[in-house]
Amino acid sequence: MIKIEEQREIKRQRKNPITFLSFPDEILINITSQLSQKDTLSLLYSNKRFERACKVRLYKNIVLIKHFGAYHFKKLANYNCYSFIVGGNKILALLNALIEDKTSPSGTSPRLFVEQIITYEKLFNFYSQPGSFEQKVEELWIPLTNCLKNLKVFISPRTPHSYIFLMNKDIAQNLSALSISSKWFSKGNYQFNLKAFKLQNLKKLKLNDGVTEPNFISMFLELLIIDGQHSNTSLEEIEINPAFGFQDLSLDEKLSDRYYTEDTNLLSSFLLGNKDRHRLADVAYRGSPNFEDDTSSILNLWRSREIIDDVQSAKDIAERQFIMSHRAVKGPKSINTRTWNENAQVVPQMLKNISFQFLHDRDLSILSRPEGNDSEMFSLFLKSAEKLGLSFPNIKKLVISNMVFKADHFLNYNTEFWRLFNTVFPNFHEKVEILQFRNIVHKPLTGQPSLYGDITDQRLQQGWEVIERANSFLTCFIQEQKSFPRLKKMTFFSAPYEFHIERAVSERETRIAHDVSPMNPFVKYSELLIDFTLLAPALEELDFVAPKSVEFKHFVKIITLSPRRGFFKKLSFISYDDIISIITKILNLKIFKRFNMFDDFKKIDNYHYLCSRIVKEHFISATKTEDYEGQDCLKNDKDALFFKDEFHCLFREDAQTLFKICPRLTEATFYGFTFYKEEMNYYV
Repeated sequence: MIKIEEQREIKRQRKNPITFLSFPDEILINITSQLSQKDTLSLLYSNKRFERACKVRLYKNIVLIKHFGAYHFKKLANYNCYSFIVGGNKILALLNALIEDKTSPSGTSPRLFVEQIITYEKLFNFYSQPGSFEQKVEELWIPLTNCLKNLKVFISPRTPHSYIFLMNKDIAQNLSALSISSKWFSKGNYQFNLKAFKLQNLKKLKLNDGVTEPNFISMFLELLIIDGQHSNTSLEEIEINPAFGFQDLSLDEKLSDRYYTEDTNLLSSFLLGNKDRHRLADVAYRGSPNFEDDTSSILNLWRSREIIDDVQSAKDIAERQFIMSHRAVKGPKSINTRTWNENAQVVPQMLKNISFQFLHDRDLSILSRPEGNDSEMFSLFLKSAEKLGLSFPNIKKLVISNMVFKADHFLNYNTEFWRLFNTVFPNFHEKVEILQFRNIVHKPLTGQPSLYGDITDQRLQQGWEVIERANSFLTCFIQEQKSFPRLKKMTFFSAPYEFHIERAVSERETRIAHDVSPMNPFVKYSELLIDFTLLAPALEELDFVAPKSVEFKHFVKIITLSPRRGFFKKLSFISYDDIISIITKILNLKIFKRFNMFDDFKKIDNYHYLCSRIVKEHFISATKTEDYEGQDCLKNDKDALFFKDEFHCLFREDAQTLFKICPRLTEATFYGFTFYKEEMNYYV
C-alpha cells in the first residue's frame, strides 16, 4: 500500500514539477535580497510572479546619490545589496513616484516596502534658489514622509533636524535609526507640534554638525523623553559628530588632486617612491624587545616579481577589462599622452647601481584635524541632557568624531565634564560593546598654564606634563579603574594637539638642555592603550590610526605589551603620514612587475596613470573617517584585490609579525587590505 502511494506521489510530482515560479514569496524575497540591483531589475521584467520579491529588494533600502562621483557610496550600496539612485533628476523622479503611486495592486506598492533611506549629501539648503533641486525636495518632503508608513531608518547627516518635526508623528515613532544634523532651519511656514512628537522606538542616534544655540540640541533631546520617563533605555547607539565628512572630503580632494606621474619622468617616480624599509627585529615579539633600534633593509623588489610570459594571458585580459571598465579611468582624462625620451633598453643597467631613496620634499600632510573649541559639541550634548534630567543607561555603542577637547576636561576623573559624562551615561562601563574615537584631538595641559593652579611640580612649567601624561578619555578611564566587561571593539583615531605638543617639547629642550630623554610624546599618548586594554577583558578588535610620528613598530610594541594580545582576533593599522609613500610604492611595484611587457615608455606611462586612478579610489575608501552604514562589510573589494600582489609584497611580513604576537588573531588589515591567517599558509 505504501509503495502504491509513493508511486502516485511521484506521478503527481512529474505532472506538477516544483519550479522557481512555485517558490513562496518568503523564499523569493530571500533570493532577491542577494542579487545586484541590475540582476533584480532583469528578474522583475522576466515574469510577473517575481514582482513582489523584486520590489522588496529594490525599495527596501535606498541610497540617494546626488553627485555622480560618489564612488565609495555606490560601492557600499552594491556590497550591502542596497539600491542606489544617482543624479538629482532621478532622485526627484523616485520621490514623485513614491508620492503619486496609486495604481499598484494591493500589497505591491513600492512605498510600502521602503524601510531605509540613506543620503550623505544635502537635500535642503536655506539659500536654495526657486526651481533648484533643494527647493523641489523641500516641496516634496511632507507628502513623501507621510506616505512611507514602514520607514524605520533615515540616515541623512546633512538634513537639519527641524525637518524631522514635519514628519507624520506615527511614522517618526517607528524610526529605529536616525542620523540627522543638529542644526535647525526652515523657510516654510510650518507648524511644529513638539510635545506630541516622540521617538520612542529609536535605538541608534547620530547627531551631526556643530550648533551655535544650545536650545537646538535640547529641543531635539526632548523627543527622547518617553511617557515622562527621563531614563531612556531603548537608545543603544549614539554618535556625536560636529563636522561630518570633514576629514573624508579633505582626503578625497588631496588624493584626487595629486598626480603620481608628475615627477620629471616615470623612472624618477619609480626610484624616488621606494624608500628603505624599516623592518622589525626578529626579537620584536619575544620577551622585552627593543623597539627603538630597528634594523633597516632595502626593499627587495625582485624577490616578489612575477613576470607574465604571455601578454595575452587570461590574467592580462582580465586585468585590462577591469582597468578599462573602472569608473576611475573612464572619461576624457583617462589617457595620459605625455611621452618620454629615455630608451627602455638602458633601464636594467640603470637599476643595477641605484640606491633607492625617498623624495623628502613632497607634501605628506594629508590629514586634516578639526580646529578650535567650536568643534567640541560633546560637552554641549552632555549639558543639555543633564539640564533635561535625561540619561541613557543602556548605551552599547558610543562614537565621538571630529572634535577638539580642552585639557581641563581630563585633569582627573572628578572634573565637571567627567561628572556630566557619568550622569548622562550611567552604567556605561558595564554596557558598552563598541567604543570609537574618530579624528579626536586633545589639547595638552602645557598649552594652558593657568589650569595648573596651586600645583608646584616644576615639571608642569617645563613641558614634562606632555611627555608623562597625555590627558584624554583613556587617562580618566584608567584612573577610575572600572572594568569594561562587554567592550569588544575599539577604534583609536586620536592624537594630542600637535602645535601645543611641539611648542612644549621645544620649550622643555630649551630650559633643560642637559636632558636628552628620547621619549616621543605622540608614542607615549598611544601607549595609553596598553593600560586601557587591561580594563577590557573582552576586547577582540582594535582599529588603530596612528598619530603623527607613530609608526608600525610602535603599534607592535603596544600590542606586544597589551594584556589582551593573546585574545585579539582582528587588528587594523593605518598611518596617514605614509599614505602617499605607500601609494607610490604600490604603483611602482605594479609597473616593475610588468616592465618587460612594454616596448616604449608611453605605454608604461599610460598604464601607470590608469593604475594610479584606481589605487587612489581604494585609499579614499580605505581611509574613511566616518562610520558609514555598511562600512564594515567592505573588505578586499575589487579595487583592493587588483593590488593584491603589491600589498602582499609590502605588508605580508608585518601581517605575519602580528599573527606571531597574537595567537588567536584571524585578520590583520593594512590600509584597507585584509590578510587572513588561514590564507597565508603561516603556522604559529
